[in-house]
Amino acid sequence: MKVKIEYDSSLNSDEIHLKISPDCANKDNILKILSNEVSSVTARVGEKIYFLNLNDIESFYSLEQSVFALSNNTEYKIKEKLYEIESMFENKNFMRISKSTIINIKMIDYLSPTFNRTLMFKMKSGKTLYSSRSFNTKIKERIGV
Repeated sequence: MKVKIEYDSSLNSDEIHLKISPDCANKDNILKILSNEVSSVTARVGEKIYFLNLNDIESFYSLEQSVFALSNNTEYKIKEKLYEIESMFENKNFMRISKSTIINIKMIDYLSPTFNRTLMFKMKSGKTLYSSRSFNTKIKERIGV
């Protein structure tokens, strides 16, 4: 494979043009690498290692110096810090709702304001999560309320 880089000072943002043969077997892998698309998270339960699909993860949360992913009502320990998860998936369907919790927007059943100006998130799994007031403005912007 031949790689060619051209510098163009007239561009406002970077562009990638990819020329491949019609029978290129690696095109999906090339696109995934170029877009830096992460579709799974490596997690542990005891000594077992799992690869969790992002679409199946309901939330990430920190508890006692550890970070966990909740998927299909099972808690998995992950090595990344919560701020790393937030930056990795901020352009995906995840948003931070408190200092200790990031949720998958697609897993929200409904949300409701509470008496103390926080937001209650009822997840499709039945779990109830609450936002911190300091995150409410960002949450409302993100979900369009």
